[in-house]
Amino acid sequence: MKALETILTTHIESKPEYLIELFKQLYKHSAIEYKDKLTSKEAALYLNISVKTLDNLCCNRQVSYYKYGKHREFILLDLKQYRKKKEKYFSKLEI
Repeated sequence: MKALETILTTHIESKPEYLIELFKQLYKHSAIEYKDKLTSKEAALYLNISVKTLDNLCCNRQVSYYKYGKHREFILLDLKQYRKKKEKYFSKLEI
């Protein structure tokens, strides 16, 4: 256990930018779950689609949103419902 601790400490000390980038990525993905309202970029990231695809979904009234000025705002609960509606379940094939 000490060896692993030593390796991790050495790695973190030698490459702090790696740790900073790791925390940024973790925060970017987990912070969305703690917000009530999302921007277009955050909503697209949550749905795992591009912002352009999100724009198309909005134009086709498939995803609900609020508009303030030129910007769209999305409610996380609405996005969760949309994602759940679009999920597909694949069962295991039995041969």
